[in-house]
Amino acid sequence: TQTNIPTIWSISQNDSTIGASGAQQALNNFANLQSRGIRSEFNILKPSPVYSERFWRIPNLTQSDSNIIYNLLKTNGFLDEKDYLKQSPLTSGWQTFIPNNYPVGDIFEQLKICYTEHEFHSDYNRRIINFFNSLR
Repeated sequence: TQTNIPTIWSISQNDSTIGASGAQQALNNFANLQSRGIRSEFNILKPSPVYSERFWRIPNLTQSDSNIIYNLLKTNGFLDEKDYLKQSPLTSGWQTFIPNNYPVGDIFEQLKICYTEHEFHSDYNRRIINFFNSLR
């Protein structure tokens, strides 16, 4: 309530690390800065579909590999009709359906990003850069 430092928040909607109370506190802090005329911005990343090419960005995986992984997730009920994850990849058990020759850790990162779990993402890079550039 006392800072006058410009601040930007870019949080993930389903971030279990900060939880609903942490997200609410961030929003309260943002509102406090805004009400005092201090430059601030609040971004919340919403879930995105798991497209069949999503895993092609993982090193050493081909487009065919990505399609196989996607189809395993889809046919085993982890994706809804619009290809969004039905539940958190932290608890859904999706790993048991992925063959051992695929990098489960890298796939996990991609699923966490799509679900908007606690994971680095680049969705707001431009907004963050613009925010800091606006302070000059």
